[in-house]
Amino acid sequence: MVAVRNELPDGASKVVTVAGRSIGVFNSGGRYFALRNICPHHGAPLCEGPVSGQMRTSLPHQYELADEPDERVVRCPWHGFAFRLADGQSTEDPASRVRTFRVELEGDEIVLYA
Repeated sequence: MVAVRNELPDGASKVVTVAGRSIGVFNSGGRYFALRNICPHHGAPLCEGPVSGQMRTSLPHQYELADEPDERVVRCPWHGFAFRLADGQSTEDPASRVRTFRVELEGDEIVLYA
């Protein structure tokens, strides 16, 4: 267990250490996600960066924000690179990814499987 439900309300995150690894746990729209807290670019504490939606590809002068929980990203606090919470994939570089971990709500406990 890394937290109880009321410790991590919607939009909140928490960095925990499990087996010597720093991992960020996020509540996005009532769904829980966990990412390794190291940006692959220069080793920044990735999970300390802001979480937001991202722009979808669209026609010129039409702007659509992808802001569903599965499409939200965390941005590296050092250089702004974005990684999807759902799968750790970089939105800028298809070859770059951050490790993700399974996290579940079990009763009122948020449990991380690392």
